[in-house]
Amino acid sequence: TGLGKAPFIADCRLALALHRAGPLLLNFGVEEMFFSGAYSYRLMPSGRLSQHAMGLGIDVHRVKIHGEVLDLQRDYAVGLEDPCGGPPLNRLACLMRAWGLFDWVLTPDFDQAHYNHFHLDIYCLYRRRYPTKPAPVEAELE
Repeated sequence: TGLGKAPFIADCRLALALHRAGPLLLNFGVEEMFFSGAYSYRLMPSGRLSQHAMGLGIDVHRVKIHGEVLDLQRDYAVGLEDPCGGPPLNRLACLMRAWGLFDWVLTPDFDQAHYNHFHLDIYCLYRRRYPTKPAPVEAELE
């Protein structure tokens, strides 16, 4: 669900990764994800094009899990020694990394620019870190 007025615009490969993540997210208890933007022509601090500028990135600020809307700025625990054993948003980030559907799953732990959202992206085909693979195994919240 979009947080602003801009529609969801993305490269079909990002849309496919999100589609493939859908059943795994549902199994974790995710009912809805709230994003601020996918396609947006912008540069990274390094001066290179952002994955958003190619429609290959999305920023997720809130996640509805088992009926409760969790906010990344408020409900993600920053700096945990073992974030995979922490609150639901921390565990969700670990699962999304393990699934391998996204090349990057950045969290508020990554840097100040990501203090309030997950940044999910995939590389364009010639830069993919991981070969295309079948949908990963399911994981549960508990």
